[in-house]
Amino acid sequence: MTILNTASSIDSVIGVFIDGNRIQSGRVTNGKIYASSSCLIDEQDMTDGQIKKLLDCISIIINKNVISIGITTPGIIDDERGLIVDDGGPGHFNGTALVDILRKEFGRPVNISNDTNCFVLAEKYFGKAKNNDNMIGLIIDEGVDAGIITNGKLIFGNTGSRGDCGDIPY
Repeated sequence: MTILNTASSIDSVIGVFIDGNRIQSGRVTNGKIYASSSCLIDEQDMTDGQIKKLLDCISIIINKNVISIGITTPGIIDDERGLIVDDGGPGHFNGTALVDILRKEFGRPVNISNDTNCFVLAEKYFGKAKNNDNMIGLIIDEGVDAGIITNGKLIFGNTGSRGDCGDIPY
C-alpha cells in the first residue's frame, strides 16, 4: 500500500477509483490532493477480502474534515441504488452495495458512478468542456464506453449502461 499525506483543516472529500487490479483513493481539498493511498487487488480474493482492502484504503486517509466519499469504477453501475451491477472485471464487486457499506462504516454521504460518467463530469466542470451543455466523452480500453451530457444533464439510460458500446476481445 502506498501513502502520501500532508495536513489540511478545510472540508475535504475522498475520491476512490476501483479497477481490475487496484484501488486508489485520495483526500482532496480545494482541488489539491492532501493524502492518497493505493493497494493491489488480488483476483483470488473473494468479495469480503476486496471490501476489506477498500475500507483499509479509505481508513488510512480519512479524517474529521472529510464531508463525503465518491467512488468510480468501470462497468455497469446502478447509481440510484449504489450498486455495482457488473464491475467489468473479475466480478468480485458484482451485486455489491458499496454505497451502503461505506456509509455504515464511515458515517458520511457516499456516491458511486461509472468511470466514464465521472470523466465527462470532470471535463464539464473542471476541464476543456467547461461551459458546454452538450458533450460526449469516450474511454477506449477493454471496451468502448461513452459518457453523455445533454442540455447540461448526465444521461444514465434505464439500465445504467447508456453509452456502453461493447467489449473488444484481445
